Amino acid sequence: MWHELCELISKNPHKIRSLNVDAILRGGLRRYTDQVGNLWNSLADYYIRSGLFERARDIYEEAIQTVTTVRDFTHVFDAYAQFEELSLTKRMEEIQNALVEDEENDDELEIEILMARFEDLIERRPLLLNSVLLR
Repeated sequence: MWHELCELISKNPHKIRSLNVDAILRGGLRRYTDQVGNLWNSLADYYIRSGLFERARDIYEEAIQTVTTVRDFTHVFDAYAQFEELSLTKRMEEIQNALVEDEENDDELEIEILMARFEDLIERRPLLLNSVLLR
């Protein structure tokens, strides 16, 4: 039932008004230690669907720094990498469709930042995985 609650919350962020989603999902992290990776992903998904992309990145980074099993790390890292890749791809498509020359410099800078984030994440994977193994 807890998993269903988390799924409902994360998939419907605009319909949730009276619940402290962060507290609920973090409570689940403490209680259900065998589902830590999925719960972190649910929390990040909630923020992604809410349009709070920087907060979602913060959640992914916190998750990567706190998970203690390789399985949970893999769940979180794969979701994080997919999120970064989709962000980059979507922004590139938006720029190609817009074709506004006045904003070209800003768009190029934004693409470079997104690309650097994605490359940094991929390059850090071995170090992050070793950190999990040490924990």
